[in-house]
Order: sequence, then structure tokens, then C-alpha cells
Amino acid sequence: MKLLVSMREREEEDALEKDYVSFFQERGFCVIPVLNNEDNIDNLIKEADGFVFTGGGDVGEQKNRDKIEGKMLDYAFDNDIPVLGICRGMQFINHHLNGDLQRVKNHIRSKHRVYVNTIFKEKSYIVNSFHEYAINRIGEGLSVFAVTYRGTIEGIYNDLIIAVQWHPERESVVTELDENIINLFKDRIKERK
Repeated sequence: MKLLVSMREREEEDALEKDYVSFFQERGFCVIPVLNNEDNIDNLIKEADGFVFTGGGDVGEQKNRDKIEGKMLDYAFDNDIPVLGICRGMQFINHHLNGDLQRVKNHIRSKHRVYVNTIFKEKSYIVNSFHEYAINRIGEGLSVFAVTYRGTIEGIYNDLIIAVQWHPERESVVTELDENIINLFKDRIKERK
């Protein structure tokens, strides 16, 4: 299964943390990093079985990346391609679907509990946190499946998208929840092949 994976945009280079590559390769995916330019994106997205929008930076600060991820997300909706969002990726998806974000405290380099409902067994999990923004108003067509005890949205989904505010790829031991999320993403890809 070919995954197009978005990359962090920096002044001199685009970057993809190696943890993403290892995480997805270990689960049977072929990872194809996507540069933040439009030179080849139209041809590249046609080859993908799924898209992953990664973390790193804030929505609106990486103009080229926002443009590429926007093209990818629009293509996903038009062509029924499953999407997984991680951290900033979740924020971008929500923003692109007319939701908005708010600044949050105590979510950078910390761990906290999330409470899961709906698409997975009701349970709570400890997740990592590396973000200073969170969803304020949920985007059109999205539903919530994970929140903190204060009600901060940590997981969203619909029939095509599943996105989380934490980083499963940064953990040495992957939780049952993260494996379930990846398996759902993988099943969605297989259903569409």
C-alpha cells in the first residue's frame, strides 16, 4: 500500500522525521514523502492508496505545505482516498473543512489521558502531546472520537478521515488504540482497492 506522506516545510528544505517512515513501514506501507512544491503533485497523488498529514509547525505558517495538503485533501474527497492526520495534520484537516483552532496550555512535551468513544471501544488511554493549538469548532462532516477530561478534542473522523492530535510514531510501545487506528486506516484502504 502506497502512502503519500506530507513533510514539514522549512526555509531551506522539506523534512520528514524518520519515525514516520519506520512506523508506517513496520505496518506494511510503502512511504512516499511529498515535497512542498507543485511540480509533480498532480501525478504523484494519482499513485497513492492513502494520504498521511504529519505534524510539525502550525497551520498557516507553512504556505506551500498548506497548499499541497489542501490539494491532497481535495483529491482524497473527489477520489475516495483514505486520510490519516497526525497532530498538525489533524488541525489542517479540521481547518480545511471550515473548523477553527484555539491555543491550549500544557500540551507541549507532555502526556495526558484521552477518553475514546464511538468508533472504538470506550476506554481511556495515555497519549503524548506536542501541540499548542487544538480544535475549537469542528470542521464540516467530522465527528469526535477522543477528548481530554477538559473536553479538548484529540481525535476526529468520518468515513474517509481519521486524525489524532498525538504522535503514535514517537512512542517506543504502540498502544492498542494506535494499532486500532492504523488498522482502521489500513482496512479503509483495502476496501477501496
